[in-house]
Amino acid sequence: MERARIVIAVAFATLVAGCERPAPPATPDAGADTSAMGRAAPPAPTPPPPLLTIASADGAGQYLVDGVGRSLYVFDKDLAASACSDECARRWPALVAPDGVDAPVAPPVQAGSVGRVTRPDGALQVTYFKRPLYLYIGDSAPGQRTGHDLTDEFGHWSLVAPDGQPLEVE
Repeated sequence: MERARIVIAVAFATLVAGCERPAPPATPDAGADTSAMGRAAPPAPTPPPPLLTIASADGAGQYLVDGVGRSLYVFDKDLAASACSDECARRWPALVAPDGVDAPVAPPVQAGSVGRVTRPDGALQVTYFKRPLYLYIGDSAPGQRTGHDLTDEFGHWSLVAPDGQPLEVE
């Protein structure tokens, strides 16, 4: 009988020992670097694509494009403000930057030459060397330049050279 009590006691002790909770994991000291504890640091925010950059094409040279590669144009009738509204603005939409956001640029675009002008509808149109910039609805994909050296009922339109002048194609 004594032997049965010892076997039961050992079995009970083994059972109790197996049911104990494991100790909680150690916590780092306040201010300790936890990145080495298996946690990845959060990714750095992705900068927005440049609003203005330069593209090149055979026969056209270098010209200004927006962040997704759409050609940008200047209008010969603009004198420091947009002269394109209503039907003209539907065919030649203004390049508008989000309110309160500086227009990010990619070299060789000169950041100090980028500005804004208030359009008749109150939108802030991006300017380059004080000339308002436009897209053209006839360009259906990035890289197209169908509005270059185009004269329509509104006036004459040109791609924009890196120096801000209308691009002259030879």
